[in-house]
Amino acid sequence: MFGKDFWNDVTSVGSLFFFLVVIVMSFLLNQPYLVTQLVIALISCYVIGVPIKLFFFQKRPNKQTYKSLVQKFDAASFPSVHSMRVVCLAAILAFFLKSVVFSVIALGLVIAVMYSRIRLHKHHVGDILAGTVFGIIISTLVIWLEPAYAVFALLSFF
Repeated sequence: MFGKDFWNDVTSVGSLFFFLVVIVMSFLLNQPYLVTQLVIALISCYVIGVPIKLFFFQKRPNKQTYKSLVQKFDAASFPSVHSMRVVCLAAILAFFLKSVVFSVIALGLVIAVMYSRIRLHKHHVGDILAGTVFGIIISTLVIWLEPAYAVFALLSFF
């Protein structure tokens, strides 16, 4: 029903670029606490995702070739960093906005991004599930343990 272009557009909601745009918009809207939470979550996605992808390398369903470490990271399937990012982004924004309507829309987008990764032959279901679990853990820690508050408090001294 929907073509590859549609699913590429959907998958972009879980991209690094989209996440960075939300961080910049939060900064421009003068939401330093939200910016801090998002930055901590984004860094955490890569701190977890990069070593796993490089040391426990699994080929993507569409099997990409690679010659460098960065290309190897991009060619790795497990875990889905797209899933990690989109779960973190949706959870942190839903908690920040406290809107049921936004939460339902965000959940729909999360599911659509996850499906798009499978549809585009970028990930297996297990990759998506692992990324989702890591995203839930990261966003829960950022939201409930409030590590962003400590970082924000430290930055306010400067």
